[in-house]
Amino acid sequence: MTSAYPSQEHLNRLVKELVAVVDTAQLNVSRHIIFLQGEHGLNRHDTDRELPFRQESNFHYLTGSLIASSTFVVDIPLIEGSAGTVSRKLFIPQETAEASLWSIPPPSLDVAAKQCGFERESMGYSGNDDESHFKGILEKADKTTLVHVLSNKLLDPLYPHPSSWLTDLWDSKNEYAPFFTSEYLLKALHRARLIKTPQEIEYIREANKITSGAHEVVMRELGRFARRRDVNAVGVDGKVAATKRTGKEGLTEWEIESEADAEAVFVATCKRAG
Repeated sequence: MTSAYPSQEHLNRLVKELVAVVDTAQLNVSRHIIFLQGEHGLNRHDTDRELPFRQESNFHYLTGSLIASSTFVVDIPLIEGSAGTVSRKLFIPQETAEASLWSIPPPSLDVAAKQCGFERESMGYSGNDDESHFKGILEKADKTTLVHVLSNKLLDPLYPHPSSWLTDLWDSKNEYAPFFTSEYLLKALHRARLIKTPQEIEYIREANKITSGAHEVVMRELGRFARRRDVNAVGVDGKVAATKRTGKEGLTEWEIESEADAEAVFVATCKRAG
């Protein structure tokens, strides 16, 4: 598989579509700013067990980051309706001794930059650096600036909850509140993601190969006991005989008897294949 993530290529596609989606002449827009919040790590209630982490898909598309609680800021100045020099910055959590006691610490900025296809100077830490950087961009903005977010609802179940400092900026009393909009970003992302990069095509082919193999394993497991089910299907009284589990069956006798059993075999096979 290709190692370098094409985050810059994905962003270039988005910028092109975003400028096309927004009627800059009608809205009198001179600058676009994008703010994306990555997914947060979650724990089961009253335990220290982390739930399986899955990055918000649009965030991953633009950054390649699989690190929880990351943030991403893009500054797009417009020159005569076209995008000028675009700057981007990815922020990841800084390693702490307390967090490292319970889970794998986040990578260093150098490692994360290499993994995600970023320059080292385009990296920073979430929690402090992202707030100061974003507010610094807003200080240079005027009323012709649009700040794009996936959702400006405080409790939107579809997207990760933003940091409190960001929601404070959405407050109607804040001078920057009118700049925030969720009307255009998702539309532009949908258009940008229609065209797949070579790496995405490679990933899709690999995923298809793995899932197809997993389906074959499930079908083979179902077939292993088909004859026994056929013979024992009807009992002496003419009724369907129920399969009984004793809990002492060996691994080779674990028959798929329900959709949940089939799902367990399918997921296990996919994970083993990578």
